[in-house]
Amino acid sequence: MLRIVDYGPDVSLFRVNEIGRRSYFNMNPSVKTRYFSRVRFNPMTSLDHFPIQKEPVTYRIFCLGASTTAGYPYGYIGSFSTFLNGRLSAIFPDRKIEVINLGLTATNSFTTLDFAAELTDYQPDLLIVYDGHNEFYGALGFASNESAGQWRWVTRLYLRLIHFKVFLLARDLYVELIGSLQTSGDSAETGTMMERLSRGQEVAFGSDLYNKTRDGLKDNLVELATLCKENGIALMLSSQVSNLRDQPPFISRSSENLPADIKTHCDSLSDEADRAMGASDYDGAQDLLARLIKHDSTLASAHFRLGQCLDKLGKAGEAERCFRQARDYDRLRFRMSSDFNRMVGQVCSEHGAIFVDIERSFRHASSDSVVGNNLILEHLHPNAGGYFLMGREYAAAMRHNGLLATAEEWTARDTVSEVTHWEQRALTELDERA
Repeated sequence: MLRIVDYGPDVSLFRVNEIGRRSYFNMNPSVKTRYFSRVRFNPMTSLDHFPIQKEPVTYRIFCLGASTTAGYPYGYIGSFSTFLNGRLSAIFPDRKIEVINLGLTATNSFTTLDFAAELTDYQPDLLIVYDGHNEFYGALGFASNESAGQWRWVTRLYLRLIHFKVFLLARDLYVELIGSLQTSGDSAETGTMMERLSRGQEVAFGSDLYNKTRDGLKDNLVELATLCKENGIALMLSSQVSNLRDQPPFISRSSENLPADIKTHCDSLSDEADRAMGASDYDGAQDLLARLIKHDSTLASAHFRLGQCLDKLGKAGEAERCFRQARDYDRLRFRMSSDFNRMVGQVCSEHGAIFVDIERSFRHASSDSVVGNNLILEHLHPNAGGYFLMGREYAAAMRHNGLLATAEEWTARDTVSEVTHWEQRALTELDERA
């Protein structure tokens, strides 16, 4: 009966559109309802479309991930997929190349794996995945307010059942019941999407939830790599880049096991360090913060301030390490930490995927090799130059691995200057100002 009355939203990945008397697929905006039920959300999905019948000479690329893949805040016109598409078109103007952006804001590797399982039917040649920052709080993440629980098998089962109308009805009834029990003063609908998904959920470095989330990401990536290998699809996975120099930790807390007298002493050292930094005494503040960290090694704010002192003293290499630790110990998990990035590289080497080290590329393009507001807008979304750099790195990885064309063809054709690629970008000054 539910099928007869067509109950619920259409949760299919693609819908069919007629353009110029030809049939095309493009991303279905309602696919979001697979992952979001309790938090109201209307993400903008890509308008990229591709023919239902793939021509044998076409090289088809799908780009998967969350808001960075979607090109936030510029939209798809400024995404790395658009920069990649423009670059490939300039290098291979006679080739039929499709770059389809399937980025969906506030999602994580569960969505990427869910999409990929269906994409095998659409004849992709390459999947490019930029995913990981939202692993804790993105939809269905273990620390998310839009979660199916902290067991990976339950989440995977949920994503299979969501295609059944009876399950959709049961989910809607449950959400309705929970909504009726919430107080009128509930703030679940205020703030950005990621704020709403993460509200009230702190995760300490090395905690059970932290380790379970890292293991869940690894399992998802291994399953994704296996799926691609079995279907003859090239796969690129990436390290995640974030703002180190100019983004203080969102939440910094002292260790729970710190004795009261040591805690008091640490507070005193922190206050003295603040005064020293205010007086531009960075040598003195450096010494005070180093002593503080000996007592409280996971205090994110102390590592960040120590990094600032070292940065002011011209010790960029040491500062970068401190900024990295500040990010890793930040209890609000909006930025992927170092051990997660290392794990992604390990999965690639062990399971035949291509590892694209986006973080290293941003570091090399940054002053003193410390990533900050030069390429990142706030805590993790690249600016226009950052997205351009990502497109360049994915093209370089394709060239290095002989994808789309042989090494000889790439060498003969890849002669367009970086200045020309940048000048031919689709992103306008109006887009950047907006």
